[in-house]
Amino acid sequence: MGSYRGYYDQLAIDPDGKEPRSVSHVLKDLRTTRCKGVFGEGGPYPVTSYTGTWVDSGPAQQQHLSGFGVEGGIVVIRTESRDW
Repeated sequence: MGSYRGYYDQLAIDPDGKEPRSVSHVLKDLRTTRCKGVFGEGGPYPVTSYTGTWVDSGPAQQQHLSGFGVEGGIVVIRTESRDW
């Protein structure tokens, strides 16, 4: 997790595609990131409940986090395309 390349003051979740992570592990990472903030071009930025969250997998894909759910015991992150 870090600064999103499209908007440096917003959060990027960067899945590695290797293996599923537990919900508790993702929540721990989110809590740590919320405490520390993110560092992007222009300096450090705080992460709050209102910070935009994007899925950043390789080249900037413009995939904004729109929700999540549990399907068959697996947490699914839902995204929607958004222009910068």
